[in-house]
Order: sequence, then C-alpha cells, then structure tokens
Amino acid sequence: MIFVQRLIENKPTADDHKQLIRFSKGIFKTRSASKINIVKGLLKVSASYDLAKDIARMIANTSNKISIKGKVIKSKKKEEFDEVVTKERLLALIEENDFFLLHLTAGDYSLKVGKSIPKPGKELKVNWCKAVLPVENAKDFAFDFELKKKAEISHDFVIEDIIVPKEYVDDFQKARMFSKRKGKIIRRIIIDGEETETETEFKA
Repeated sequence: MIFVQRLIENKPTADDHKQLIRFSKGIFKTRSASKINIVKGLLKVSASYDLAKDIARMIANTSNKISIKGKVIKSKKKEEFDEVVTKERLLALIEENDFFLLHLTAGDYSLKVGKSIPKPGKELKVNWCKAVLPVENAKDFAFDFELKKKAEISHDFVIEDIIVPKEYVDDFQKARMFSKRKGKIIRRIIIDGEETETETEFKA
C-alpha cells in the first residue's frame, strides 16, 4: 500500500503525517505521481519524490542483501552510505529518517533517486525516482484498476482546512506536529490515452 492509498482509505502512518505537515492550505498538483509499465516480467516505474520510501520498502521485501548508496537526513543531520545492508537495516533507515536519498540495488530490482529534496509547495517531478520492481507490485500503484501493461497516475491534493487541536493552539511547534489536513484528493489515471478522474475526501 502506498502513500496516497493510505490517505484515501483513511489509514495514514506517522510517516505520512510528516509529509502532510509540509502542506499549507491550497491546491498541490502532481502528488504521488507515477508512470508504470510491465516489461519482460518486470515492473518499471517512474515516480515522484513522495513515493520513494514506499518503493524502497518494496525492494527491501525482495532480498536480505541490498546495496545502498547515498544519504538520509534527520533533523537536518545527514548520514551517508555506500554498503550492503540487510532488509531489517534498510527498513530501519526508511522509518527512522525524515528524508530518503538512497539508491538501492537488489538483484534484478533497483531504485534510483534524485539528488535533492523537492521544495515544499512546488509541483513534483514524475521522474524524481526510477525503479525496477517485481511485477506483483503493480497492484500497489494500480490499487483501484486492472493494469494490463502501462498507465500514468497522478493526484491533486486540495487542502481546504488545517485542524489544530485546541490544547496546542498557542504552541507553534506542537500545533505543526499534531495538526491535521482536511480536504480532497483528485486521482487521475490515463490508460491508452483515456483519462478517468475520481475524487475522495480525506483528513489526516
């Protein structure tokens, strides 16, 4: 299950919440965007920054030896890597850090990511990360339709309200940490040149 599906199904994680607190009120286009294509029994994916951690988890689940190269960032502190790690170590790096800038390789599967973190509020690039994944992971992107070969998927996040718990109204740091975003997600899917659009309300 990826970021946008968790929001749509009202199952956000703590990490999802960290992504959402970067949003003010407004319309944010090209979120959780991907181009997916099944080629010779593999799933090839181009995706936006906000799906990098989810894709990394998919690769972690394919092997217990994953080559990692790049850096992670937590509280503005960077840590660099160029080594082979276990599945458990990779999952810990994903969960424990705020920003994920690691290239991964595990057999036939790989993830290449951008060099820098996109600025808040800016439209995300669909090719910020590129991955080769098991074909079974197609369902994580195409969770509400049947993928035959390829598709393009993108979302607009419309943030209509920011809900701050009353007890944190006068505490900026806690207000930011515990506030929730309320609005809607507009999901667009393009298959063979035909576009469909759905709209879902969310609060997370």
